[in-house]
Amino acid sequence: LGNSHSPLPLSACSSRNTEMSSYAQDHLVRLSKERKAPEINRGYVARVHGVSQLIKAFLQKTECHCQILNLGAGMDTIFWRLKDEDLLPSKYFEVDFPMIVTRKLHSIKYKPFLLQPIIELHSEDTLQIDGHLLDSKSYAIIGADLRDSPELEEKLKKWNMNPQLPTLLITERVLVYKTPEQSANLLKWAANSFETAMFINYEQVKGSSRPLRAVCVRVVANPL
Repeated sequence: LGNSHSPLPLSACSSRNTEMSSYAQDHLVRLSKERKAPEINRGYVARVHGVSQLIKAFLQKTECHCQILNLGAGMDTIFWRLKDEDLLPSKYFEVDFPMIVTRKLHSIKYKPFLLQPIIELHSEDTLQIDGHLLDSKSYAIIGADLRDSPELEEKLKKWNMNPQLPTLLITERVLVYKTPEQSANLLKWAANSFETAMFINYEQVKGSSRPLRAVCVRVVANPL
């Protein structure tokens, strides 16, 4: 999640370099000034483009009548990018450890270019934001431990997750930091919790290492 000298995680620093190279436009990346190696930037560009294309395809297929769950979202900025393109789903959820959520909410509360797009979508009585939670009609940021599926489901339902809606789940560089059993439990929860769902997973693993493939084969009978 970055280092003590960086105001944002590595992914956000890479975003900053990507934006400065005119590959993409982003929001939270304005908070970082650290530059990264070109190969990291190229990898980030490929990752953003690939995941974005899949998200847009899902939104178009469902005509945005759906929900998105970004699990382990960190300082991700997908919500702002989708709003800029008028492609927001019925509700967009982000989940991460409470410490990460607190850090992101602090940035949102005190940076007008982050807060204003959220305010534009909601009246004051439908927007709740404090040091530990953001909830509104179309956007929620929730602190929870992804290793605890019952807690995760309880908190999501509390803030109006709808299991009947078509659901897109996203994990980027998340499962690789968990044990195979923890990853399997999260995938099982996702597979059993929604009537219609798509799961996007992005990981960086060595070609000779296949722990995630083993989990996928065991849980969903598909190595991809």
